[in-house]
Amino acid sequence: MELPSYEMPKFKAVMVRTGKRTKSFILGAGKTIVLVVTLLNFINAIGVDGTFGHEDSQASLLSVASQKITPIFSPMGIEQDNWPATVGIITGIFAKEAVVGTLNSLYSTAAPADEELTPLSESFNAALATIPANLFGIDLEDPLKLSVGDLTNKEAIAEEQGVATSTFGALQAGFSGKIAAFSYLLFILLYTPCVAAMGALVHEFGSRWATFAATWTFSLAYGSATVVYQAATFTQHPVQSSLWIGFFLLALAGFYLWLKHKGKRTQQIIPGIRIITE
Repeated sequence: MELPSYEMPKFKAVMVRTGKRTKSFILGAGKTIVLVVTLLNFINAIGVDGTFGHEDSQASLLSVASQKITPIFSPMGIEQDNWPATVGIITGIFAKEAVVGTLNSLYSTAAPADEELTPLSESFNAALATIPANLFGIDLEDPLKLSVGDLTNKEAIAEEQGVATSTFGALQAGFSGKIAAFSYLLFILLYTPCVAAMGALVHEFGSRWATFAATWTFSLAYGSATVVYQAATFTQHPVQSSLWIGFFLLALAGFYLWLKHKGKRTQQIIPGIRIITE
């Protein structure tokens, strides 16, 4: 096969192509992103009394609704009193890192009401000032800053992660044990992608495949977290744990058989091409 000679693309052609793709993404995926973000921000800001300004607080409509749906997550170790964890799941649709900020806001002690707000210009300049230090201070042994240092020093960990020290005690009280917290983290890791990723899926593959991806990832996360929690606490409630584990294993087996059946149907639809060699 003869390959064409490669040429360096012109700057104008690159910019035109980039502009077209950016416009296509904004008009396609942007619609989904803006719609979902606006809706979640609205129910997170408005309170049950109809007033605004209740972001990440117990008085927001989102928090009240989360308290109602928390029992759905009880098989994976989230108890009714630990409803802030459910709020974190919903706000995680913005971005997975938003879960940390939500949990910190709901679990930590509320800030004083008379606290002065920092002007936007000062906050922006302060954020810009951190770029050189963070850029040139990268630790080659831990470039992603996954290590938090000494785990026995709560003050240092809180400062490193940007959370309040009271959050740790509230988290320990909220979750029934280490396995419940681990199951929750496993769910956060696997469940429905953020709204930006979902918008890209809708734009590239259509709403049907995006809905399938969201449903599949949520089901996989829910089943995995539930199986891990029920298996670890099997001795506390063997009958209940057996039912939950058996249900999800059967569901996984049924899904596998369904995919296998769909694959055979596809092979039957596409005729085979017989190659005759002499």
